[in-house]
Amino acid sequence: MLRLHSPHSNAIEHWKTAWVQAVEQASICGNVLMLQWLVEHDVGKKAWELLRSIEARSGVPTLRDIFCVSAKRGHANTIEFLYRQGLPDGFKCCAHDAMLAAVKGGHTACVKWLLDSHLYNDDKSLVIHECAKYGRLEILKIFHDFESPVTYDSAGLKRRRTSQANSWWGSARDPMHFAAKGGHLEVLKWFHTNSSQTCEADTMDIAAGEGHLEVVKWLHYNRSEGCTFEAIDRAASNGHLEVVQWLHSNRSEGCSFEALYRAAEYGHFDVVKWLYEHCPSSIRRWRLLEPYDLVICTLRAGWSHTFRPTELT
Repeated sequence: MLRLHSPHSNAIEHWKTAWVQAVEQASICGNVLMLQWLVEHDVGKKAWELLRSIEARSGVPTLRDIFCVSAKRGHANTIEFLYRQGLPDGFKCCAHDAMLAAVKGGHTACVKWLLDSHLYNDDKSLVIHECAKYGRLEILKIFHDFESPVTYDSAGLKRRRTSQANSWWGSARDPMHFAAKGGHLEVLKWFHTNSSQTCEADTMDIAAGEGHLEVVKWLHYNRSEGCTFEAIDRAASNGHLEVVQWLHSNRSEGCSFEALYRAAEYGHFDVVKWLYEHCPSSIRRWRLLEPYDLVICTLRAGWSHTFRPTELT
């Protein structure tokens, strides 16, 4: 700020650097009044003209990261202000990253502005996946409304020129997979009710591996894809005994010898003991081992838990 207030030097590069740094910091803070002052400042006008000429020659927007930073922080007003000041080229180059940043942060105002103000033609599937991954249900609803026939028909010509109805959902693949992995049950329910999205059998496998028992139960009772033996294997590997027990009681896929091996390898003795007692048909390969061999296996894996061999007989 002191450099901006001081008399102009002969080196415009010095002023440009100071101005850009100030704009970046104001954007991070979402301070539109400061941005306005910087843009209207005599230094800002000169720096702005220089930046535009550099961009025209190089084709690389100098301030492109500011949009992403503002979106990440949820400063929709900052993005809008900069866009209105003549940075559309910089905006187009980083609109996709800005959208992803806004989705990850759950910043609905930024998402709405990006949708309404930009000809968005980037990878839409990744945006839907990120919504599911981070449990951004309200943003998913925004996308759903954005693509609805009523909204689409009433949209401005600018948006309708480049958007096709249902293009967001048509390009998304397995978003329920990402929702299940993150344990976002409400997102799963919403997909189930409001879209034609499907999921694979490994969706329940993944939810089980992450320990999301309520998601596993919901998939069991409300979806037909089922699961595989990997559901128990993954749950055992990560020490989710309650999930292992529920799957054993309510599903018929069983598990492989890997369930016991992985549980032992990662030190989940309660899971090891329970599997040894309740899943003999699925671990016949381990039945060929003496208890001492299992102890040696776990010790080789770096597990220091001490137990008596009779605990596994």
